[in-house]
Amino acid sequence: MTSLAMWFSLILIIALAIILIPFLRQRAEPDSTTTQKQNKFALIGIALFVPVFSMAAYFTLGTPEFAEMQDAKPPQQITLVDKLEEKLAHNPKDLAGWLLLGRSSMITEDYDKAIMAFERALKLDPNNINALIPLADALAVKANGRLDGRSHDLLKQAFAIDPENRMTLWLLGMAEKQQGNDSRAAILWETLYQKLPDTDADKPIIARLLQTVGVQVATNTVNETPKTMKTTSDIHPEQIEIAIEIPDELKNSWSGATVFIYAKEPTGMPMPIAAQKISLVELPKRVTLGAKDEIMPNRKLSDFKQLTIGIRITDSNKMNQGDVLFLNEQTWQGQELINFIIKS
Repeated sequence: MTSLAMWFSLILIIALAIILIPFLRQRAEPDSTTTQKQNKFALIGIALFVPVFSMAAYFTLGTPEFAEMQDAKPPQQITLVDKLEEKLAHNPKDLAGWLLLGRSSMITEDYDKAIMAFERALKLDPNNINALIPLADALAVKANGRLDGRSHDLLKQAFAIDPENRMTLWLLGMAEKQQGNDSRAAILWETLYQKLPDTDADKPIIARLLQTVGVQVATNTVNETPKTMKTTSDIHPEQIEIAIEIPDELKNSWSGATVFIYAKEPTGMPMPIAAQKISLVELPKRVTLGAKDEIMPNRKLSDFKQLTIGIRITDSNKMNQGDVLFLNEQTWQGQELINFIIKS
């Protein structure tokens, strides 16, 4: 018997005792007029109180199964999420199940459950990018949109795993912007902007984000060259903008390394036309190769319509000495920015 039922039973006993007292007095005082009146009121009380109490008890306590039924969900409220949770309770090592529960909970805006599910997924696979990114997102929602602390760490971990992931570039750029690192946010968003096709609905959004960090981009539609932009055949560069991004893990493991940034002819002389040398600790950074970086006075950047832009990282302060830790080259044909994302 539940505590509520016990209280009702106690109240019923007290009430009946009070009502039945006149009957007991009737036997002791059979000729009392007062007693007869009390008997009359007692009968009325019994007639009214017992049915009313019985109905109240029934609707409050219900059938004997009430205690079990009051906590059960109506059949129509049992969802696929409930079934998934039941399945995970029997198979807690189901990585795909935890990821699905996390995504489903994000859709229903149950962020606490989403966080729990993605945390469980990361215990099974600590480098799963499909758990790292949405977990950072869910934590940010709970923190009123702040992508700092754990969220920031998760995004940096995701970036180290896949530095070209669209959502990582977007959210990590937001995190850097929130912390006042506009230059790093610009590099991340410019990388994302260049990856998106012109028909992508998110491209104008990224363009507006870039404006918040002082970067203007030339927006154009497919097969259309804006009048304000020069075509590739018209461009002879006086300077070239290069953005360099590196995960913190590599930056720490390559401590003391030197970064060489250079521009050279695609074919012909291997000697660079222009070059800069910086320390690895300066990264991430946006570098400008210009006239001051030209090596020979008779070979200028502006003499060429096409160039090879390269990044070379060595454990020596000499470009062609020591072990090469990283080497990558891209073709420049008039782009406003060349992006390098350093990987191991």
